[in-house]
Amino acid sequence: MSFPPPSSQWAGSSGQVYTGGYSENHAHYGSQRAAWASKAYQSGSPETIGIIMQVLREIPGKFRGQIVENLVEGKQNIPATITAPNLIASVVETMRPKLASATKGFEFGWHLLKVREVAGWVDLSEENPHQPYFYERCLVNPSSKAKDKGRVFKKPRSPFILALVIGSDQWDNYLDFAEAEKEGQNGAASFRSRNREVVPSGQQTASSAGGRTLKLSNASWENNWTDPNHFPLEKRPRTISREHPSTPPPSKKHNIPAYLSPDRTKLRQALAIGGSSQMIQQASRPSTSERIEFFALTDCALKDLLQPLTPGGMQFFVCNPQHAAPGSLSVEISDNIGVGTFKTTHVGHLTLIHLRTEGLGTIPNHLVAVKRMYRRRSKNTDSTSSAVTRYSYADEYALTVQEANLLYWASSLMGFTYSFINHFIANAPEEPPFDIPQLRFVHAGVAVAHDQVSGTNVANVSSIRRTYLLEELIDTENEDFVKFIHNGNALPLLPPSDPLYQIAEFLCFTQHVQYFKTDRAVFLSDLQGTKTLLTDPQIMTSPEIAGGNNIFGEGNVGKVFKEFPKQHACNDYCEWFKLPSMVDPTLYP
Repeated sequence: MSFPPPSSQWAGSSGQVYTGGYSENHAHYGSQRAAWASKAYQSGSPETIGIIMQVLREIPGKFRGQIVENLVEGKQNIPATITAPNLIASVVETMRPKLASATKGFEFGWHLLKVREVAGWVDLSEENPHQPYFYERCLVNPSSKAKDKGRVFKKPRSPFILALVIGSDQWDNYLDFAEAEKEGQNGAASFRSRNREVVPSGQQTASSAGGRTLKLSNASWENNWTDPNHFPLEKRPRTISREHPSTPPPSKKHNIPAYLSPDRTKLRQALAIGGSSQMIQQASRPSTSERIEFFALTDCALKDLLQPLTPGGMQFFVCNPQHAAPGSLSVEISDNIGVGTFKTTHVGHLTLIHLRTEGLGTIPNHLVAVKRMYRRRSKNTDSTSSAVTRYSYADEYALTVQEANLLYWASSLMGFTYSFINHFIANAPEEPPFDIPQLRFVHAGVAVAHDQVSGTNVANVSSIRRTYLLEELIDTENEDFVKFIHNGNALPLLPPSDPLYQIAEFLCFTQHVQYFKTDRAVFLSDLQGTKTLLTDPQIMTSPEIAGGNNIFGEGNVGKVFKEFPKQHACNDYCEWFKLPSMVDPTLYP
């Protein structure tokens, strides 16, 4: 085979003229050399690495950056032989859409961003484009049994970290843009010229890599970076001169608070109060905190209480362990709301591990009224000198559950009363000539505090140590708390001139409804609270139902129940809802 002389020229099949005595295949020398250089590091088995990609903003004067908007992406099974240009392409292809989405409306100068390895702050565009970037770091010395095999590949335990880095100037421009957007200005229009570079018509920026000419455009980042024959730009492109000068960034606005000298008189008073240990002690509220199980009272319609009539039915409230809600209860022992006939009341905070959707415990630190049963040492309950004594653990639990059961039935009876009212109004030819007060009993539940049981014989020992009745705290600062009806009399306790007298009359009417619709079996008494919430009721039942037993607490007095028809005075509510008169012997013999 003869070769043309060195000085000769000839045309290949493509019509291109070649010189120097080489065939047209030698024109692909650059790309082939790069491809084989990359393959030289490959082994027969798949060798991969993991990479974490971030978006960082450059911190001026320091070889590190700060992460932007938590923009992080992890990738596994990356070929260990990947080169720096392909790493750049992968990072830009992955993180550019995320950055554009997080900074909507702002136009970055994308070609000015750099891809760096966070460890060492290495600019990948300045690395050898033909050699694998991470491969050498993955080669380790083999074990003593395989010394003749040379270094072997071992996948690093931790992934390598690369970052798409925003220069400090561009980041300042973005902050100005974001500030303008908040002020309602067209930030994109104001700052577009600052980040866009205009290339004159017919001119392009290029860089030679592997014998190919690559345009400086978004397309250079969007090629398949796994192609070993594809190499993006070897170096960071030069900055293109702008056709028009950019607008300088506006000066940042600093909101400097106005300076005012303090009022000297108020300052002296504040210092005297703020430094007083006595005032601090008065403001501090000592409290107790303990873990509890909470059993919420649920609303139950009266018809549901009547079926099935079995000991396991819904006729009474119980602390069912299957419905226990664990949590904590703190009680402000210094904030004593009051001492009633049977219970003391303090302010407390209820926090359940799993928040409920209604009633108590729907929010952390739910403000509640914490009530606890007590008895006095002296038989004279009116004596202020008689000390309050707590019941035994078992008795306190039983009495508290009994109080909760009373609220359980009272809510059901009041709900039944409103059902009667709504049904009557719906079928009446006209609306009532008065307003119907909207009242309900407070949300409530039982909180049980346990203690660890010690000893060997614990089969019949209870771990219960304290039992509380928790109720919705009534806002007495904005609403008056009054007793509308006493459990010893069926007449309103308020005078007709009182603004809340109408509510007292309405509650007397509800007693009439309950007494009549239950065939003289039961009605609610001792009604007290505000114009929207009621608490601490007493259920009065016919002595025939009790059968000599103590049901619904000590306030259920049979003698008072028998006097109800004589004491009740019908009012406008009773007449409009057509309730029979209490003196009708055919209805109330």
